[in-house]
This record gives sequence, C-alpha cells and structure tokens, in this order.
Amino acid sequence: MVDEGEILYYQAKARVVRALARVTYFVKTVNDYLADKNSTSKRAKVESMFVELKGIRIEVNNDIDIMEHAVSSKTAPEGVTDNTCSMSFVDSFDTMYYDLMAMAKLHKIPLSSQSDTSQVHNTTQFGGTQHLSIYQLPKRSFPTFSGDITEFQGFEDLFLSILSHTPDMSDVEKFECLRTSLVGEALSLIVHLTLTPANYKSAWEILRSRYGNKRDLARIHLDALLTPHTVTFNNADSIKRVINTILEHTAALDNLTFATRQWGPILIHIFEKYLDYELRSRWELKVGDNFSPQINEFVDFLRSHIRSEEVHSYSHTQAGNATKPKGTSQKSTSNSKPGPSPKVLTTSTPKTFTKSCAMCKDTHSIRQCPSFLSETPTERFQLAKRLNLCINCLGSGHSYTTCPSKNTCKSCQKQHHSLLHFTAAATSTATTVSPITMLVADAVPRSVLLSTLLVNIQSTHQETHTFRALLDTGSQVSFITKNCADRLSLARRRCSAQVNAFSGTSVNVVSGITSIRLSPLGKSEPLVPLDVFIVSKITDATPQSNIKSSLWSHLTNLDLADPTFNIPGPIDILLGADVAPTLLTGNRIAGQPLEPTAFGTIFGWVLMGPVSPKQTNLVTSLLVTSNLSLEHSLTKFWEMEEPPNVQHLSPDEIQAEAIFTSSIKRLESGRFSVALPFKHSHPILGDSKSGALKRFHSLEHRLSRDENLNKNYSDFMRDYLENKHMEAVPKNNQNTPYCYYIPHHCILRPESQTTKLRVVFDACGSTNLIPPPQSLMRGHSGASVDIVTTAYTFRSEHRETPAYT
Repeated sequence: MVDEGEILYYQAKARVVRALARVTYFVKTVNDYLADKNSTSKRAKVESMFVELKGIRIEVNNDIDIMEHAVSSKTAPEGVTDNTCSMSFVDSFDTMYYDLMAMAKLHKIPLSSQSDTSQVHNTTQFGGTQHLSIYQLPKRSFPTFSGDITEFQGFEDLFLSILSHTPDMSDVEKFECLRTSLVGEALSLIVHLTLTPANYKSAWEILRSRYGNKRDLARIHLDALLTPHTVTFNNADSIKRVINTILEHTAALDNLTFATRQWGPILIHIFEKYLDYELRSRWELKVGDNFSPQINEFVDFLRSHIRSEEVHSYSHTQAGNATKPKGTSQKSTSNSKPGPSPKVLTTSTPKTFTKSCAMCKDTHSIRQCPSFLSETPTERFQLAKRLNLCINCLGSGHSYTTCPSKNTCKSCQKQHHSLLHFTAAATSTATTVSPITMLVADAVPRSVLLSTLLVNIQSTHQETHTFRALLDTGSQVSFITKNCADRLSLARRRCSAQVNAFSGTSVNVVSGITSIRLSPLGKSEPLVPLDVFIVSKITDATPQSNIKSSLWSHLTNLDLADPTFNIPGPIDILLGADVAPTLLTGNRIAGQPLEPTAFGTIFGWVLMGPVSPKQTNLVTSLLVTSNLSLEHSLTKFWEMEEPPNVQHLSPDEIQAEAIFTSSIKRLESGRFSVALPFKHSHPILGDSKSGALKRFHSLEHRLSRDENLNKNYSDFMRDYLENKHMEAVPKNNQNTPYCYYIPHHCILRPESQTTKLRVVFDACGSTNLIPPPQSLMRGHSGASVDIVTTAYTFRSEHRETPAYT
C-alpha cells in the first residue's frame, strides 16, 4: 500500500511539472508576439497569460513546500532523500518567470486583469444576455478514486469529461493526471507503470478490469437490497433508510440494464417483512385487493407515513407551547442555554392541582413512587399494563403507539421506559435463544492451573499434528484457532454465531465452523469427532509462568495428558461441555490445599485447581457467550448427514506407494533420490533423439556466433559432467525406444548480478510414441497434482538429471 506522504509528494510533483509546461508555453507565445507586435490577438493572448502567471507562481511555491516537507519528515517516496528534484524545479521556474516579468516591463504589458470593469460596463450597456458574462463557474478539479467499485463508473465519466475540454493534452500528461487522481488500492494497481504515453491506456485497462465488472457491481447492489432492515412505526429515520436503499440501488441496477420495474412484487415481498406490526397493518389496508402492487406504490406509502408522523409531532409541539404559562416560559428561557426544543407533548396545570400516583394515589408521579421502584422490572411492567399506563413514558390516557415522547430506553434504546427494562434471562416466558456461556479463567488473586491436554488431529492430507487443548466444562461449545485450522487445511462452513465477551460486550469473532477428530498423543484410538467454531485467538499462554510440580506427591507415576502442563504455552483448541462427558472417565485424585486435583480422561490425567505461585501474576479472565442464530439452527434441519469419506487405494496406487517407500534415500550431497513408479522395468519412451539433435544443432549454430557464450556454455556442461550431475547414455542403449534424450538450451540474463547464463534441461520434449501417462506409471488417481504430471512437466535448473534408460 502506498503511503499517504508518498501520494502527496507525487501529486505536488505532477502539478509542478504541469506548471513548468504551461510557463514554457507562455515563453513561446511571448516570443511569437515579439516577432509580430502589430497582432492585436497575440497581444490579448499574452496579456491574459501574464494575469494567469502570478497564480501559477503561488501554486508552484505551495507544491514545492509540500515536496520539501515530505523530504524533511521522511514521508517522501523511497529513493528521495534530499531536495534536489524540488530545487531543480525552482531554478527552472524562476528563470522563466523573471524573464517573462522583464519582458512585460520592457514592452509595457499589464500584469492585472481589467475584466471585471469591462464586464460591468458591458452589462450596463447591453443588458439581457450579457448579464451572464459576469458569472464564472468554479474551477473544476479532477475527482479522486480510492477503490470503491460503486464509484468507479462516475469517476471514469467525470475524469474523461474534464479531459475532453483539453484536447491538446498528451497521453503522458493525461496519465500523470490519472495517477494523481488515484489513492489507496486503486493507485497501488498502476503504481508499477512508468510514466509513458503507452501506459496511459494500459492503466485504464487495469482499472476497468478490476472495477468495471458489471456483475460484481450488480452483486453489491443486490446484497444491499437483501440486507435486513428494522422499520418501526414511529421511527422516521428507519423508514427513510429503507426508502433510500430502495431508490438508490434500484436506480443503480437500472443503469446496469436490469429491468427492476418488473421486480415490484419480489422487492415488496422482501421489504414488507421488515415492517413492524402497526406499519404492516396500514400497508395491507392500503393495498387491499391489489394482488400485484408496484415498488413505487410502496415507496409512496412510506413517504406519506413520514409526512403524517412529522405533522403529528409538530401539532403536539405547538399544543404544548400554547398551553405553557408565560411565567414558566420566561423562567425556562432565562435559565437554560439556547438549543433545539424537544418534540414532546407538554401540558400546563393550575398551581392548585397536584398529581396523583396511579399506584398508591399519593401526591407524586409513579416514576417516583417508592412502592413502584421497589418492584423488579418485570413486576413493574405487569403493573403498568394492569394500570393501563403507557409503557414508554408511564403516563396515562394514551398507549405507547401514540405516545408523544421521543425518548427511549437508556439501556437498549427500544420504545419502553428505562424502569421497565429487563434482560431476556429475567423472565421465564422469554422466547429468545439462551446464550451459550464459556468461562475461560477465574479472576482470583492466586494462580489457578487450568486442565490442558495434548491431542493429535489428522489434516486433510492425512498428516498428524499435535496441538494443545484446554478442557473447559463451563463452555457449551468448542473452539479452534484460525492458525490451527489453516495448518490442518480444514474445510469450513459458514456460521452466524455471535460471541459475547465479559460484561456482555458483543464481538463478532467466529469466522466459521469445521469438524475435527481427536486422538490421544501417540495413539490412533479412540477417535473423538466434534464440531468446533473457528476464532482468531482463544486465550493467552497457559499457565502464565513456570510452576514447580516436583513437590506434588499425589501425582507421582500418573500418565498425564499434557506432560508440559507446568510450562507456559499457547492454547489451540478449547473443548467445551459438548465433548467433555465423552473425555472424562470419572476418576479423581485430590491433593493438599494449594495443590491441583487430577481428573481422569481417555487421553490421560488432566490437572486443575489452585496452586501456590512464586509471585503474583496477572490472571486472564474471559467470559464470552455464543448465540447461535435461528438461521444456523434451521440450516441443521436441512443438512443430510453423510458418512465419512474414506479413500480406497487402487492396486496401482498401493504398488506406487510401496516403490516410493522402498526406494527413497538421501544422497551424500543432501538431496533425496526416489525411483519413478513405472509399470514396466523398461518403459517404451519412443524416438526422442531426432528432436533433441535438431534442437542441439540449432543451439550450436547460436553458440558459433558468440564466442563468449560458447565458452560459458561449454564450461557449464563440463562442470555438470565432472560433478556427475549428468552422464552419457551407454552405447548399447543408444537408438533404442527405452532411451530418452533430454534437449537443453540457454537463457541469458545480462541484468543479473549472480547468474548471467542459465542452462535449462527440457525433460518434457515430445516423442513419436509416448503413450498416455496412465499406461506409463502407477498410481495415477486423477489428483490435481500427481507424479505423472510432475514427471512430464519437469524442468531442471542446477538439479541432478539422470539419463533415462
């Protein structure tokens, strides 16, 4: 990613280059005028240029300051360590600038514009259309593009439109303008292109291929339309967001030639599900018997509802202001700071009136009633319903649907009073899914040993890896780190589970779900299958410091599941209560106070409990909850359980594996040698000599024209023979179909500092009788990369290349 300082440096440099080109053009124009001083058109052109020259000087000075600041703050591009470039620009510009100023003084060319005076005069004299000449459009600058695919089309159209007003601009100048208009990811795509005219079109091709894909753009707009919304009856902002979403993304899809006008029933079916009960009822009443309403009718309905809500809110505010006594209004105005008035219904009562509590009939509000406040939130809610009070403001005479108060609960921002707020766990009638809780560590001022164990897991490639797991019966689900899942190359499934950290703070850390099978360390049985959630990190190293275990006599001769339990190490897997009953055997060995307790598992003994630390350490305490979404739960009903995919080897594959196992060995040079699993001891390879000779003669012809190349090539081949990297084919095996001749050629790299000549052996040269690969070697299983494909596409560079006989 290009640094912001580098971008500013490049942009300033580009502006200075354009300014120098412009001033150079000024010098040429002035010289043309001096050659023909009687030309009034040239005189007018020169005068307008001198008016522009002062502005160019100010801009150049600002850009030079930006470049020098980037150098001093060390944010300039790599390789720019001083102000040499900027100083050369200053010298060039000042030379031309002072030459021009001297010419202007000598030939009495004015340096300020009289356009304003003349324009006012023309306006007074002619009127009408001339009045528009005194107004000038603002100077248009090039747009910027950072890599948002939804903004690319607009950026391209506006950029090319601005360039259309300067037809004389060269491609290299256009390319520089394009580079200065790009930032972030978009700039990184073309930053490697040098500043040449040909690369201007190449840069546009790269940008269009990356950001001009209409299918990707359509997917973004469709995803936005399908994103769930929450639309409530008395929340105008939520309704406006839905209207904006519909209009913005359907218009964008229309521009992509999608017929969204025919999608009315589908879009309405999607969005009407987001309406709350009150708003959905009104929509159904409006639609009536119309079986195919259009999307514009739905949008008009939402707009009319917003207008009615705004009128309703305004009328209540005006009514409240009209009934407020003058004394109260003046006092409030004098004691409060200026600010917007809240839109609430306010009423005024005579001083002789006293409020009566709806619960105890005393002279105070129910919000201040001791009896009401002593109840639990759930009981307060039931009392408010029984007393026919508004659950939003605890007032009487109206319901929460017509409540004029715009205040919401301070805890959850929903439409009820804060005194009535209760969590889902506070009521037995709650229908929400109970959170899945995981307790990772206990925050007590002493060291606590957590139960760890070492387990083996097989990867997708049938390789066995050992990981450290934490057994936690306080968690209802199991977890695995992303690094561990990547090492095992595990297949992942999408999951919308949510994890809540300590104190109920929600964090989205689950990146998927996968399946694994655990086995004890050094054993293949038993196998324990389970599903685990993938997270970036489970907890810190456990334990936090080395623990002396030699004094615990009750642990002597125990087969521990984690022999390194007392050494700090990372936790790769957390085993929750979903698998803990399968692992625990029920055995238990307790020790003295401040000594851990051993619990028996099928993997060995695990240790858990408080221990006596050498020093006070910071104890990590995590409490997270995982809420499985309804979508994930329903998906389980539609998933069919499949038996494990057991790979059965064919006889050829078994024989190929046996050849590999018996023939692999390590040479004295450190390299490995292995036999190719041919089906026959002498496979017929066909005639490869004629093709190899033809290429060799071509190589000799090339070498004969370059004495130095011929010498280097011969030295290389002689070195290969002396070091036994290759050998000659025995004479008795020549001109037989069992022998394969490997052609070779050279590749020159003059720019290389180490290897200027590279010899390449082409072991995939064609023959006249090569059969299909399946008939040459064993073990061909159709895999993405097998040994047959590897052998036939083999290239050798400084490798051992034996002759095939």
